[in-house]
Amino acid sequence: SRAIRRRQQQLNDRWESLQRLKVSREQVIEVAQSVQQFQQTCDETKAWVAEKEKALATDDCGKDVDSVKALQRRHQAIVRELAPVEEKLDKLKEQAEQVIKAHPRDSTRIRAKQGEIQTMWQKVKAKAEGQ
Repeated sequence: SRAIRRRQQQLNDRWESLQRLKVSREQVIEVAQSVQQFQQTCDETKAWVAEKEKALATDDCGKDVDSVKALQRRHQAIVRELAPVEEKLDKLKEQAEQVIKAHPRDSTRIRAKQGEIQTMWQKVKAKAEGQ
């Protein structure tokens, strides 16, 4: 009858509304997850760069020929570890742009974090090159 069809239509309308709400919430969660993942990647990258900067910040010049050679080997090993970082930073920049597109409201904070990491990297790179 008419009352049953009207009630069925109301239920269908509510169901569709719930489905739209579900999709909307899933999108919000995806964006929040991408922002969180970016933040975590930044924190890990900052920690790694800070560790390398600390390793390069030695004032030890060596006491004898053997210790100087050991320091040179250590320095060369660190420089080799730094080589793939440029690619990692490029990927981080791409990730930042994707997060900004999905969540423009956080663009200032995201760009600031990315800039901070880039500055840290430039300092480490300069130290590694002996500048």
